[in-house]
Amino acid sequence: MEMLKEKLSGISAGRVLDVGTGGGDFVDLLTTFLKEYSEIIGIDTNERAVEAARKNFNKENIKFMIMDACDMNFEDESFDTVCISNSIHHLPEPKKILDEMKRVLKPGGRLIICEMFCDNQNEKQLNHVAWHHWAAEVNRIMGVYHGSTHKKEEILDIANSLGLSKIDSFEFNFPEEEESNEDELKGFLTHFDELAEKIKDHEEYDRLYKEKERFKKSILDIGMSSATELFVIGTK
Repeated sequence: MEMLKEKLSGISAGRVLDVGTGGGDFVDLLTTFLKEYSEIIGIDTNERAVEAARKNFNKENIKFMIMDACDMNFEDESFDTVCISNSIHHLPEPKKILDEMKRVLKPGGRLIICEMFCDNQNEKQLNHVAWHHWAAEVNRIMGVYHGSTHKKEEILDIANSLGLSKIDSFEFNFPEEEESNEDELKGFLTHFDELAEKIKDHEEYDRLYKEKERFKKSILDIGMSSATELFVIGTK
């Protein structure tokens, strides 16, 4: 986390676009650690997420819009910094969106990719990865595109394929919170019970239910912590 603070605190980000902004978690991180910025715009196709983000921020220079990142309604070279966080594995056409991000980025501007990866994690983090992949499979059954998370080298390959210069990458972890008690963990796992119920008539339900129960036991026995993420910064 200290490396993240160090890198972002030296960036004057100018006009910023956050793609796949969700509820604005990454925007919150940017506003906390960036040296300065003139404006931040977050875009997402999820109306409920955008409404939640709007409620979380009340600054005039932070805005959230419902917009398809495959066909952005922004002029060429109109942003100084363009970001995407933990969204690449949610994209059926990542290259198309990354090309759009590059299109709206000014020459000399920064493109930032932040993405959790699935390899080289400790035991608690592997529980996070396993749950994420399980939920992704359930989402796909429900007709929502959600891929498994990438390996670290795969994320670097994606960044390198964009033809950026001065690429800098580093790993970071969010500070691990105090150990959750059993009741808190069970409350968290209730969400996955509810998700499983949505596919109870599907042919894969029995297998996924058994996996869910195995993961629940592992989390209650070992615990769970956020997977390490890779932060990549490149210049157009």
